Amino acid sequence: MTASLRHRDVALDQRRRPAGLWDRFLPSLLAYGVVVIAALLVFHLPGATDYVGKDNDDVMRLVEVRDWLSGQSWFDLMQVRLGLEGGTLMHWSRLVDLPIGGLIRLFSLFAGSPEQAEALALTVWPLLLGLLFIAAAGFGGRRMGGVSTMHIGFGLASLFVFTSVRFYPGSIDHHNLQQVLMV
Repeated sequence: MTASLRHRDVALDQRRRPAGLWDRFLPSLLAYGVVVIAALLVFHLPGATDYVGKDNDDVMRLVEVRDWLSGQSWFDLMQVRLGLEGGTLMHWSRLVDLPIGGLIRLFSLFAGSPEQAEALALTVWPLLLGLLFIAAAGFGGRRMGGVSTMHIGFGLASLFVFTSVRFYPGSIDHHNLQQVLMV
């Protein structure tokens, strides 16, 4: 009797366990991600007048990254062109500059100019964060309620990423990364 109960519990446990990672999660993430990224590129890239976002923080982040890539110390957060004589000490972390600077350096290997490398990096970075945001919401939904809840998480996160200016191409300030880390 106990062997049959144990067998039944194992069978129930296997039915409750979500399917393998490749069975539903990654293909679904790929589908949601492709649709959202394509929609963001189609709706926001053609009308863009500059490759940097419209927020002043986006411009300031690019200045920080440029200074760091030009040789400013990792620990030197002084912006000499900002504020009164002597500059302004920024409160931002260089940890956000690291992936953006890495993307700029990566794209500079095959881009025609430094501006093209920056433009590619500033387009890819927020879209990558949007994909991570969608993945985190879908993973949380799957862990909470299975595959159907995963799709609800994917759908709501996709809607949020599409409507939030923080994930538009060119948005490189720290707010989008904070949102991804929060999810």
